[in-house]
Amino acid sequence: MAPGQRLRYTTWTPFPRVFSAGTTQTRAIRDIIFGPRRAIRSYHITPDVDAQPPESTGLSMTNLPGTIKQTVDNT
Repeated sequence: MAPGQRLRYTTWTPFPRVFSAGTTQTRAIRDIIFGPRRAIRSYHITPDVDAQPPESTGLSMTNLPGTIKQTVDNT
């Protein structure tokens, strides 16, 4: 990031994670914003906002258009 820019996080948003077997799990996602918003976006995804277990919490980057909160972890 350039000097004077800051790292920001949006609030957690719950969404249903759909697995290939058809089962679902409620997860949470938030944007990670490094300086100004760009075409490539970063997301923090976890099944437990408080504990953030390392085996099931991850980071994703994408340039997919549209409402990513509904599709990023299911893509």
